[in-house]
Amino acid sequence: MRRTTCTIALFAAGAAAGISPALRAEEASRANKWFVGADVGLALQQDVDVKEALGTPVSGAKLEFDPGVRFDVVGGYHFTDQLSVTLEAGYTFNSLKSIAGTTLSGSGGDIDFYQFPILANLSYTFPLEGRIKPFIGAGLGGVFGVADFSGTAAGLPSGDTQSAVSFGYQGFAGARYEINDRMEVGLLYKFLGTTDQEFDDFKIEGTRTHTLGVSFLYRF
Repeated sequence: MRRTTCTIALFAAGAAAGISPALRAEEASRANKWFVGADVGLALQQDVDVKEALGTPVSGAKLEFDPGVRFDVVGGYHFTDQLSVTLEAGYTFNSLKSIAGTTLSGSGGDIDFYQFPILANLSYTFPLEGRIKPFIGAGLGGVFGVADFSGTAAGLPSGDTQSAVSFGYQGFAGARYEINDRMEVGLLYKFLGTTDQEFDDFKIEGTRTHTLGVSFLYRF
């Protein structure tokens, strides 16, 4: 009886030792499905055509922007190791460089242009061996645009702030380095586009913003 009891105990211990790592791996996998992240980078805004000003159609007037900055925060869920969905909220800032070829620098007036995208994204991570994780993705949502006028230059409504809401879409790609099973850092490129933006006194075509930045991700 004692020998049988010892045999059963040894068998149970061996089985537990074999099953335990698998259970721990499964629990870790479940625990790491939720994540948060942030990225920041250089925002390059393409030239934009002005379509209307004060209710009058405009042709040939372009807005040119200085390089700016974009910052985003995301929260998401991994359906699998490769496929994930995120909700993203961001901030993009660019100053206006010129209007129809007329430079604003030194004119005594400035126009600052802000965009606040809120997007739902779908992302795919390529299943490669090692700690480098390349990824691509796309997103849809809305963009809240703000034009802030300041200064005393002719034609600039000093102190005025106007806003517009438009449909937004983006594509992105990059690669992250897995520091451990919870943290990743990486480099990425984003393209953010919108439909036409109609402010109180003017209307512009859709914006196109390119961002080169760094990213950080933390898994729960």
